[in-house]
Amino acid sequence: TPPKAPIVWTIAGSDSGGGAGIQADLLTFKDFNVHGCSIITATTAQNSERVEKIECASKEMIECCVDVLSDDLPAKSVKLGMLGSREAAEIISKFLLGFEGAAVCDPVMAATSGSSLSPAENYEDLYFDKIIPFCSITTPNLIEAEKLAGMKITSHDDMVAAAKVLLKKGARCVLMKGGHFEEAGKFSSDFFCSERENFWVISNRIASENTHGTGCTLSSAICSCLALGYDMKDSVMLAKAYTTQGIERSKYLKLGSGPGPVSHMGFPNISKHFPKVAESLNFSEEGEFLFKLPLCHRNWGLYPIVEDSKWVQKMSELGVRDIQLRIKNKPFEHIEEEISKSKKICEKSDARLWVNDHYGLAVKYGAYGVHMGQEDLQENGFEKVCEELARKSVRLGVSTHSYYELAKAMMFHPSYIAIGPVFETESKRVSHSPRGSSEVKKFRSFLPNEIPLIAIGGISLENGRSVLEAGAEGLAVISAVKKSDDVERTVSDWGKLFL
Repeated sequence: TPPKAPIVWTIAGSDSGGGAGIQADLLTFKDFNVHGCSIITATTAQNSERVEKIECASKEMIECCVDVLSDDLPAKSVKLGMLGSREAAEIISKFLLGFEGAAVCDPVMAATSGSSLSPAENYEDLYFDKIIPFCSITTPNLIEAEKLAGMKITSHDDMVAAAKVLLKKGARCVLMKGGHFEEAGKFSSDFFCSERENFWVISNRIASENTHGTGCTLSSAICSCLALGYDMKDSVMLAKAYTTQGIERSKYLKLGSGPGPVSHMGFPNISKHFPKVAESLNFSEEGEFLFKLPLCHRNWGLYPIVEDSKWVQKMSELGVRDIQLRIKNKPFEHIEEEISKSKKICEKSDARLWVNDHYGLAVKYGAYGVHMGQEDLQENGFEKVCEELARKSVRLGVSTHSYYELAKAMMFHPSYIAIGPVFETESKRVSHSPRGSSEVKKFRSFLPNEIPLIAIGGISLENGRSVLEAGAEGLAVISAVKKSDDVERTVSDWGKLFL
């Protein structure tokens, strides 16, 4: 039996000009390989310059669509756009009460041309009574956020305050889009906020007048990713990359006299379109990152992770050029001594020593680089670690398990990115599901050429080739070498994968 594509619904208005609404949603669903169903709340007569007329669908028709689709094509996730009428909101609210999947609310108020698309009734009352509290995420632009929060938004600080107002009013999660700030410079900064965390999603600003349907495209991309099994933060990262890619490619198209539509041209796959994540906006307009960490080599191969200097000695004698020393649950003095010994061993054999976590000792003994996980970086302070390593020209490799973690790491432009676990592994207990070779390929596409991708987790001689073909430059292993009965032969066999 062939696999079934996840089913997603869009409940929104129809754009006769083909750039936004149901039309944009279905194009987005297709690009993410999900099956899109549509419930049309209103039909608009519009072009790129104006909305001439809006005609709402009947209560009976909307109810019938919900019932018919629920019977045979139930949704895994739902995107809500233009409501059209209070009657439509009532029907949608009733549906959401019993819906167990994810719902994405794009509170559509106006077309890109400036024409109103909101119902005549009180907008704020309608959404907070009927829709937003039952949705997984709400994605207002600044104009919509002002209406919903009941306050003017003229700065990034106002965005933070307004998003928190929306949470207090019942929103579960908010992605407030900051693209309308004319003075925002080379970056477009959106604010993500939930009860548990908040951060800025930063994208390169694209100079294009063709932005019709950006909000529909972003929200339907989030909806698609949630249906595919990505969590909320990963869904936002991929949706932002997709939307930025669409705006970039729309520059080369001209349809109509007004703002043209965002392009829909497949799953995102270009590094400059992938967003970055920051806790604050305190970074230079001249660059995306605060400190220039040194780049590392590109001639990667087997990358064993070992527990003491004896293993470092053994690996270096067998010609391994990159070795990570990872010592856990030992006294500090023991760790320092092992790092010192390992550094001397690597100097004699031209091997490159990477130290796991202990960046201070790596700097002290002149290690080639440090490998750190996101939690350890957070605990020690991203900026503090990067500043010290950059000053001493020590490289930094960063573990990532998700697109959100990749976006967070890329704010500091690390020397390499590690993705894992790629496959099931017994060497280290992790809370993240295996990514698989297909995700390795996607990760690679989001990295600049100068940053190597290292794959780790469950990699073997049998599956290693597929990981390299997906775009990984190095293969990090623990038990594959450590548990081998013939280490010399094992290292030789691994080396053949890179020929």
